[in-house]
Amino acid sequence: MQTPWGESETITVIGSARTGLLRVTTASHGGIYCTAEAWARIMRELPGFRPFAGPRWLEEDCDAAIAVALWPETASALARFHTWRMIDSAGTTGTAGVLSTWMTATPAGRVFASAGAEWALEHAGEWTQAGGNTTRSGGWRSSWVRVGDGARRSIETAGNVRLPALVSSADLDALAAQPAAPALPGCFRGSLVPAGGWSDDD
Repeated sequence: MQTPWGESETITVIGSARTGLLRVTTASHGGIYCTAEAWARIMRELPGFRPFAGPRWLEEDCDAAIAVALWPETASALARFHTWRMIDSAGTTGTAGVLSTWMTATPAGRVFASAGAEWALEHAGEWTQAGGNTTRSGGWRSSWVRVGDGARRSIETAGNVRLPALVSSADLDALAAQPAAPALPGCFRGSLVPAGGWSDDD
């Protein structure tokens, strides 16, 4: 499949075929391709939306939040929380601005916002990954944000340690105490999957 970023490498159905959403990756970037029916729904529910990558594409960095917001059943609770927080804190311009209006002006948007706020209260003391990068020694430096108050913390681990998406303070301390040994050769830590995965089964 040809994409705005070149030829596709992987194509995965998000949710079921009925959603009309395909997660597409390329060698350099990716996004979500929408069928005509899915695109019509987006245009109907978010009339002010202007896609970064052109019609029927939701670019992976910002526009993909639309798929989580309009099809929340396809995403994990953590991914829905991250989407809600991004919308709630990103201001009134671009994709976040269009979704912010949707969250306050529509019944579905208000339900989505309420669920995000409730999840945040339930997990206020826990930490979620906010990004990461490899280190010169081959380890992995990850940044974390506490759900309840936005406090930030960074830790360094071995590059081959698979980190959970959500941890308690004690678990984060235990991860930070592990030696930051070099990564295994060929270890890769990138993905189009939102923090927390597309579904609770990921």
